[in-house]
Amino acid sequence: MLAVLIAAAGRTVAMPLLVDGVWDEGDRPARPEHAIRTHIWRLRRALDGPGAPVLETVGDGYALRVAERAVDTWSFEGAVDTAEEVRSADGADRAREVLDAALGLWTSEPLAGLHGLGRQGVARPAVRGPAGVAGGPAGARRRARRPAGAGRGGRRPGTGVPRESAAARGADAGAVPVGPPGRGAGGVFEDTRRFLGTVRPGRALGELHQRILRSDPSLRLPEPAHGIRATGPRPAALPRDIDDFTGRGEQVETLAGMLTGDAATVVVSAINGMAGVGKTTLAVHTARGLGDRYPDGHLYVDLRGADRDPADPRSVLGTFLRELGTDASGVPDGMPERIALYRSSLSERRVLLLLDNAASDEQVRPLIPGAAGCAVLVTSRAWLTGLEGARHMRLDVLPPEEALALLRRIIGDRRVDAEPQAAAELADACGALPLALRIAASRLAAEPGRSLADMVRLLKDERIRLDELRSGDAAVEAAFDLSYAKLTGEQARAFRLSAVLEVPDFGLPCVAALLGRDSCDPEDTEELLESLVDLSLLESRRPGRYHFHDLVRAFARARSAREDTPGETTRAFAGLLDFCVATARNADAVAHSVEPAERSLVDVPMISAGLAFGTAQDATGWMREETPVQRALVDRSCEDDGLSLIQAADLMDKLNTVLSGITHLSAVTERAERVAGAAARRGSPDVEALARYVRGNALWHANSYAEAESELARALELCAERIRAAAGVGTPHVVRERPRPRPLRRGGRPRRGLGAALPRARCGDLGRHRTG
Repeated sequence: MLAVLIAAAGRTVAMPLLVDGVWDEGDRPARPEHAIRTHIWRLRRALDGPGAPVLETVGDGYALRVAERAVDTWSFEGAVDTAEEVRSADGADRAREVLDAALGLWTSEPLAGLHGLGRQGVARPAVRGPAGVAGGPAGARRRARRPAGAGRGGRRPGTGVPRESAAARGADAGAVPVGPPGRGAGGVFEDTRRFLGTVRPGRALGELHQRILRSDPSLRLPEPAHGIRATGPRPAALPRDIDDFTGRGEQVETLAGMLTGDAATVVVSAINGMAGVGKTTLAVHTARGLGDRYPDGHLYVDLRGADRDPADPRSVLGTFLRELGTDASGVPDGMPERIALYRSSLSERRVLLLLDNAASDEQVRPLIPGAAGCAVLVTSRAWLTGLEGARHMRLDVLPPEEALALLRRIIGDRRVDAEPQAAAELADACGALPLALRIAASRLAAEPGRSLADMVRLLKDERIRLDELRSGDAAVEAAFDLSYAKLTGEQARAFRLSAVLEVPDFGLPCVAALLGRDSCDPEDTEELLESLVDLSLLESRRPGRYHFHDLVRAFARARSAREDTPGETTRAFAGLLDFCVATARNADAVAHSVEPAERSLVDVPMISAGLAFGTAQDATGWMREETPVQRALVDRSCEDDGLSLIQAADLMDKLNTVLSGITHLSAVTERAERVAGAAARRGSPDVEALARYVRGNALWHANSYAEAESELARALELCAERIRAAAGVGTPHVVRERPRPRPLRRGGRPRRGLGAALPRARCGDLGRHRTG
């Protein structure tokens, strides 16, 4: 493709000629025009950069605007012309020097990497080399000895008259409009003949002249695609494409494929994604590259879907009708009449519509054209699933390599290369969100002396992260605010409280318990969370599990701190803790095939019944999947006096008995120590004893016998102190006896499992009292 365009020497190459130049007859794809446009997309990306050639769309073809000295073939031809000019001024010797330098450009066969028609179609007419310029090197030197201007088939500076081979190629390639005899390509023939003087024009130019005089149909430019001709004004309302558009190559190609699909229907493609992910930027960049496909213009509107007052479709229709040529007085008042006139105005046109920031299906549907040939590209934070026949694209954050590439485009390679680790951390702290990356990078670009590490340090502090991601009118928090303002009360509460739990992701039953809903039948909760997913405030990689983008979580947590009282948050987490303990007890019972009451270390009334499990595999699977939630609950219980420490200790015990593994045991010992410390601070020796027992048991399974013995001894000591202090008075917390220990392995090493620890004595054995 590049060879064909360069060989055209800056002229427009029509689509049929491109197809002929790129593929052999038997190697063409089923839809060569579609493949050509895909190559054009890739070529534009490859050529992107300051001072790069410009690849323009002209009608149904393309032209590559390249500096003359950028192509050695053109330099060669220019040198031949220069040699003829300097001959008259400086003599034949100087002319020969110039020609020798030009001939030095030809070091090998041109376009050796091409094959078939692609090579022939480019190399033969356009890249003739030394042998093609006035009879080769010898001929070029003879030309240098001729009188100035005699028989020269080159281009005289300032005359604009081409050599005859170039003239023939120019007309034959469709660069010159072909029609009835007169000015145009016929004029080129006459100009060339007069310029050549007594030298007779070549056979190719003569034959072409005769074909022009006969109005040969094969020389006519192709009709507009699909035979649709533009009528009326050609709107061009698209916003400006950003100069530093980076990445998204796959998405651009996918969208281009969607929008250049079946011309027999109205093509509708919808991009959705969270605030700041770059939906509008991608849509504008894609639409601007499709000018050849939609020659009758582009319509654009910001539907303000995230605002409190979205755009009225009736008003938008009025604007579109005026842009399409309807006089203001001719725009009807009624909505049905406007829709009918609008669709009639587009019925014979190929127009691309960009409907940006849509609020809903109902807002978009009246703006869809009725006839084939047009395309609609919609962006929205919400899933527009009600648009019939629409093709959807979910836009995610940038991959790591594209996030770094965007930083490079804005702040420069030198600063990124100087701090590569900080650059990667900066992209991570911005969550690879294009809006956040642009804001952070623009602030760094405005302060050349500031280090990337300093910006990373600020962004790692969640309390000020959103405040730092603000530059002028652009702010991440403001973008999220617009989405949050559209939520109902229940949606907003679910959004806030779900974010307070610091876990990578969470399951549907846990969120139901957190929100005080039925965790065993969470259908209503699923509908609530899916509505947040539809609004791009929550994400779900698979059914029943949800997670936040880091910046969205920071925003939601900040909102919770302002809008939820500490008591409300504590009650929500107490419900989740109760549910998790009840479910963990059920999992422990199924995993070890005993009654739950026989497995409990404590008698604590449970509100929730918890989830029920049919098999031990189901039980351990749930415990493993929700381990992050349970650990986070234990951590929060140590900080929030309103949460039950005895439940937290019991939860850690169930994690220790149901699951196994050194990494898991390490987490149990660490958090059991935290619970023991919190219990000591709160003056709860019974809870501290239970926590130290759990920690000692985990240490024993991790083969840390000395530490285990110390913890278990301390647990017994706390029990004895509690019994003496109680003086026979019981408490509601009762430590029960566990099943008898399993037999030891040969050599005295304990088996894995609950009974492998030291014998579990009842605290009552020390004083025959029921106590915590």
